Amino acid sequence: MDTDLVEAYRHRLVLISPPRTGSTVVARLLWQHELITHHCHEPFEACYWGGQGAESVAACLGNPMEVATGDRVRLADVPRGSGLLVKEMSFQLATDQFDELAGTATAPLIFVMSDPRLSTTSRLRIVRELSEASTFPPFESGWPSLAEQVARCRERGIPYVLLDSDDLRADPAGLTAALMAAVGLPEQAGLESWSPRPGLQLCSPEVGALMSDVRRADDPFYRKVLGSTGIQPRAHVDWDREEALISAAGLAGAVETWLGSYRELQADPGRLGVPGHTPAPAPRDRAGRGDEQPRGPERAAPASRAAGGSASGCVDVIGVGFGPANLSLAIALQEESPQTSAVFLEAETDPVWQGAMLLDGSNMQNHPSRDLVTLRNPRSHYSFVNYLFEQGRLVEHLNLPMEFPLRKEYAHYIRWAADQFRDQVELGVRVTGIAIAEVDGAPAYAVTGSDGVRRYGRSLVLGTGRTPFVPKPFDTIDSPRVVHLTRYLPAVRALAERPPRSIAVIGGSQSAVEIVLDLAVRFPQARIVDYVRGFGLPLKDTSPFSEEGFFPGFTDYYYRSSRPSKDILDAYMRRTNYSSVDADVLHELYVLIYEQRLDGDQRVFVLGNREVRAAQVEGTSVRLEVEEVHNHEVVTDRADLVVLATGFRDLGPHPDQEPSPAVLDGVAGRFQFDADGYLVVEPDYRLRPLAESTPPLFLNGLCESSHGIGDAGSFSLLSLRAATIIDGLRKEGIT
Repeated sequence: MDTDLVEAYRHRLVLISPPRTGSTVVARLLWQHELITHHCHEPFEACYWGGQGAESVAACLGNPMEVATGDRVRLADVPRGSGLLVKEMSFQLATDQFDELAGTATAPLIFVMSDPRLSTTSRLRIVRELSEASTFPPFESGWPSLAEQVARCRERGIPYVLLDSDDLRADPAGLTAALMAAVGLPEQAGLESWSPRPGLQLCSPEVGALMSDVRRADDPFYRKVLGSTGIQPRAHVDWDREEALISAAGLAGAVETWLGSYRELQADPGRLGVPGHTPAPAPRDRAGRGDEQPRGPERAAPASRAAGGSASGCVDVIGVGFGPANLSLAIALQEESPQTSAVFLEAETDPVWQGAMLLDGSNMQNHPSRDLVTLRNPRSHYSFVNYLFEQGRLVEHLNLPMEFPLRKEYAHYIRWAADQFRDQVELGVRVTGIAIAEVDGAPAYAVTGSDGVRRYGRSLVLGTGRTPFVPKPFDTIDSPRVVHLTRYLPAVRALAERPPRSIAVIGGSQSAVEIVLDLAVRFPQARIVDYVRGFGLPLKDTSPFSEEGFFPGFTDYYYRSSRPSKDILDAYMRRTNYSSVDADVLHELYVLIYEQRLDGDQRVFVLGNREVRAAQVEGTSVRLEVEEVHNHEVVTDRADLVVLATGFRDLGPHPDQEPSPAVLDGVAGRFQFDADGYLVVEPDYRLRPLAESTPPLFLNGLCESSHGIGDAGSFSLLSLRAATIIDGLRKEGIT
């Protein structure tokens, strides 16, 4: 069920409260938000009252109520990207059930409370109406459970907020805005008012089967709120009458205890409306954990400051892109600076690391411990080794006869880590503009997304990855017949029904050879030609001495070198990462070609010293004019598909580079360029501004021209770079 919920719902909010504390009012308020489309009412109720098992929970979650219609729908029919609110009573949850429910949330848990004297008398009146009983078991007040659950959140680092419904009645707009900020939902006007929905059956069919006919016809627990039109001030309370009712029920002593718990929770820093509130109250060790291993949202830092933060919703850090670079930063922020608020914008709706190049059998070319965290924090929960352990594959993986992990498995690892930060990520939001605006009297970044929402941040971290390099003459062609390697797998899958007869691969990199080998399997009858500018396909430099270029010490050395020295170092280090091939795939390709020649049926070719001088789409093929670079002989070839394994652009002034990332066009003029035409990047990856008033902007994974080969698109120094950026944020007073 967890997997199905994750796939269906982008936002998953969990609301827990004692009975009669106004939780259904808060639920109704959240229903009004356009991102909350479905509701599950007390999925554990049938377990508590009817002794039913986990199947009743699955049935409730698997058949949520559609908020707009009130109808039950199958989870399989819920549109992807929907929003779910799960409301539950605190006393109905055993500890393991609380953990299970908390593990589904993508935002801080919402605990609702109110004066226990009023919640007790309200419950007594309804119990008397339904069954003429004069009291109820004290445990079913929900207060002992609420106190334990909040304490558990503190102990295990589970983000939460406390909302007192009396505060909500006193300041509906202010508390509503604070709640939306706390759970990462954008502001929306008018949430505090709604249309009556009398007769709506909130309870699931499993619970309905346990209810009396009277309650099924007119449920007094929800009669008033379903007939309401919005949040109303509390009516006058006759405290003498309320206390007499409590005393007659024999609950005076218990209520006094609950009042003590209530007063303690009113002083909790997680309570909305308390100055300085942030929804991450628990102290953490360096690994971001308590004594027990946390799950799901327990590891996720809050997406933004709530009541104690900026009234504008300005966060400390806006991250553009949520690939491995900014994911590593999100983890480091959680482990090193959990009080820092951050939100990340990711253009893809379902990002998969290197999704277009997850070829069968391809590996990482990187030691598995150079992962998202280990060089920075070897004890982190988010290490690749711990991922394998949690998946039950550690022993099997250690038995693999491979030096490096499969690329597919690393993609699964990155997805596993990223899923634990979904409450901080806005998926499917492409940044369309970046500007600087004044927020709360200080300059901040105003980042506009493709959803039309403008978000504000005290700092900006760009982690988009580098721009694909499309060389001439292909840079003017817009055709599905010419694809960069970043679109390889979708492109070849689209051709499955009409296999290409001729394919050209451009480039002499590891990726180029992997693509050639993959094509040879997919389209065994096709002619496949790899055009390479050099004499042949060179072997990658994997000397341990050269690999020291991926040490942090080399990064410092490179950064302090002059531009001419950097050029020399680049030329030496190039074959550790670019235009070269690992021995295993190089040998596999050579043997394949040899065997085809032996059979008299060669279909795979590597043609060196070749440059494509012209290309033109003609019908369903591409005509190529290819020159031999030494004797200048030009031949014409045709390909049904051209794959560009041509790499990516670095930052710089040269034709195959870009002066600055395109997404920064609106603010690039605020930063310094050196005499050679390169952006000036500080050692901590911050761009050097022209004016001190410019808020800090960091580049995460885009600085190979300033920091060397270790800043290439690999995992080698990823986690250490995240730590360096956090140090830079700290110097700027952000963290």
